[in-house]
Amino acid sequence: MNKISVTILLNFKMSKIKLINCVLCFGVISFFYTFSTSVLAQDSRFTQFWSAPMTVNPAWAGTVPQWRASVLYRQQWYGVGGGIQSFFGGFDYNLGTGRGALGGWIKQDRVGSLKANNLEVAAIYSYKVQFANDWQLSMAGQLSYGQRSQGMDGLRFEDAMLSGNTTAEEFGNQTVRYPDFGTGFVAYNSKIWVGLGAYHLLQPDVSVSNIKDQIPIRITAQAGYRIALNDEHTLVPSAVVQYQNPFLQTDIGLNWEWDFLYAGAWYRGLPTRSGTQSLPSSALALVSGVKVENWQFGVSYDFALGSLVDVGGSYEISLVYMPKYDLRRSARGREEVKCPINF
Repeated sequence: MNKISVTILLNFKMSKIKLINCVLCFGVISFFYTFSTSVLAQDSRFTQFWSAPMTVNPAWAGTVPQWRASVLYRQQWYGVGGGIQSFFGGFDYNLGTGRGALGGWIKQDRVGSLKANNLEVAAIYSYKVQFANDWQLSMAGQLSYGQRSQGMDGLRFEDAMLSGNTTAEEFGNQTVRYPDFGTGFVAYNSKIWVGLGAYHLLQPDVSVSNIKDQIPIRITAQAGYRIALNDEHTLVPSAVVQYQNPFLQTDIGLNWEWDFLYAGAWYRGLPTRSGTQSLPSSALALVSGVKVENWQFGVSYDFALGSLVDVGGSYEISLVYMPKYDLRRSARGREEVKCPINF
């Protein structure tokens, strides 16, 4: 084989390698872009929703005797490029019977090593009506500000790998800001609660291109019941159903309380349906925590089932501070009903 033939063969092999690298790089970019876009198009959903109740229904704001502060961290699907990290911080304050309540929260979702972020800040006003049969109705409206950004800085490109420098590609971080609105109601007594909430009623357009991309309205329904077995042991079965087109998710579980300890098991559909197709993806979540004076600390772990086994599980850590009930009197001289969702 002469020198010219060797040169042609080497050039052909190098071109082939570059072509393969380009195809692989394009595939990785497409996967991560689709993954992060689809994730950010849906709201994050917490296993320990009782530690962040305003994320499933704005009407939970102020369903405490005085005030409540809570923080929660969630790491989801850590087996896929770092997965999704969610941070939540919330505060609500009961102004007293006949004067309503104020609430607010901030939540941020980050997708893996990409600079893909979803930031949302919300302010809530709720008003409670107390009935003669010891039932209360809480109704609320929520105004929020959202910011979504999409970046490619977490990816490596062929020119950067060959040169050892940064890539010459220019993608930039694309950011969209938008206002939004939500509402909800919850009816409860000391043992039972049932509620309905709605988020993203303005369906803001978060597209970073000329193609319209609206956030779907999210509808939530919640219900639960406290069963006192004796003076020390209590069972709390409950369920949360959430629909955000095209996903329908149902979470159902049972928590057990004993003195300052609590534990529970939950089945979480992630989701149970997408459009007209049933999805096998789901998770089994185990929950545990302690209550010391006004503090509540909880941890949970979601074991992925079905098609999500290979992406890793999810875990949450929550901390809530809520002063004890001060038996604040209503305008009729009766004690306010203790909300059953609060441990």
